[in-house]
Amino acid sequence: MFGIFRNKGVLLGCLFLLIVFFGIGAYFVANPSGKTAVKGIYGIFDINGVIPSGSTITIMQRDARGTSSFVPFAANIIPQDGGFWHFSGAITNKSYEIQGAVVQNGKVIYLTSPIFATAPAINQVLIFDVPSAQPAGNATISGSVGIDGYIPSGATLSLEGRKVGAQKFTIVTKNIPAKDQQFISYTTALAGQGYEVKGLLFDASGQPIGESAILTVVAPAYNENLNINSTAIPPVTATPTPTLTTTQPTQASAPTTPPTPTPLPASTISGIIRFDGQTPPNSRVVIFQRTSGTTNFQAAVNNVTAEDGTTWQWNGGTTAHMYDMIAILKQKQSDGTDKDISNSNILSLTAPAANETFTINSGFLLPAPGGGISVACDNYDGGSQTWNVGLSFGTVQGAQSYWFQIGTTNGGIELTNFTQNSTNNTNQSFTQQFKNGTTYYARYAYANVSNLQANSGQFSAFSGTTQLRCSK
Repeated sequence: MFGIFRNKGVLLGCLFLLIVFFGIGAYFVANPSGKTAVKGIYGIFDINGVIPSGSTITIMQRDARGTSSFVPFAANIIPQDGGFWHFSGAITNKSYEIQGAVVQNGKVIYLTSPIFATAPAINQVLIFDVPSAQPAGNATISGSVGIDGYIPSGATLSLEGRKVGAQKFTIVTKNIPAKDQQFISYTTALAGQGYEVKGLLFDASGQPIGESAILTVVAPAYNENLNINSTAIPPVTATPTPTLTTTQPTQASAPTTPPTPTPLPASTISGIIRFDGQTPPNSRVVIFQRTSGTTNFQAAVNNVTAEDGTTWQWNGGTTAHMYDMIAILKQKQSDGTDKDISNSNILSLTAPAANETFTINSGFLLPAPGGGISVACDNYDGGSQTWNVGLSFGTVQGAQSYWFQIGTTNGGIELTNFTQNSTNNTNQSFTQQFKNGTTYYARYAYANVSNLQANSGQFSAFSGTTQLRCSK
């Protein structure tokens, strides 16, 4: 269940293997190298919550970074968690925003956050977290907890949760034996209710040694994933130094040299590359690492094949050390130099670690920002029934300008659509007016160049949308 990542990889892998196995030629074509190449954009539905009976799903697209209306490319789809969708009209090397809608009696009752993809692409997940106005009935939220770093003997996991809007977390389950990819579940949730959940890791004495990010999800939800970086350090094994002795009992023995601690063992960090878009000629992926808290990245793995599903492994980590890692798509130029084409998200993880995923979209040089978005409901005007609000967006290191969009629909710009240069603050902020009780959807992008206008190709992909609301 739980975490920043939705773990549908196994299902996707099985799905595409079946497509290839049964030879559905409309989905794949042979490229000149003889390999099977993808046409269009493919993905699945991750459906959580309660979709009303009789509803269908419509999927829409528009040009990436665009402000035009979304255009449907598939409609009247029966909602099914793990169901398959395909944008066959996607143009190779073109980038798109894709959004799903739940439609009931001809009316859109729910919109997903838009996702970005450059054709060709697979493994694209549209997440539907569909709440109910009156949550009722028992539901389960379940999945696995991934643990990076050292797991000491006797360590345990706990799961904490709260309803969206509540202040205090409560313990859902505890004393689960700690291991990587441990299954865990929340079996007393209400169907259609939104929850925030997090995982905690404890050592054998009950001391906390790790905590996951918070996941917001609507019950029921399955196959989710939380990730915890363990702060535990493995015990140091002393290397004994031989003690010199004498055959003359009347003489004192030579002093004993204190044992030399053995350095922490080397660790492996490994994972997979998820690659969207067309692979440029003479290109490769290089994975870089740095110790968390330091500035400069160093090459960790070179010459990784720029293809979806490629595995990678770095054997130079140190157990219990935390690292920042990033994958960069590089293209060799005619003069022998490298040009950076695109890069992945930055992963912060503790060694050892496995099943780590870099996502590279060849259509975007900068990955989407991952900082939080929040609102402070300051002053309410009863006459106009509006709030003066302060909006805060997480600062991205190195960003020189930002592009903000806020609308009354998911991915919309009904309230605001503007750019501004970066300020030297922890968060980028500005003020707006919200209508009382109205839900707004906010997202943002950034660029490493100042004074840019909206729609500039130098902006990153947009962040996921965050729902904001002020109510009297």
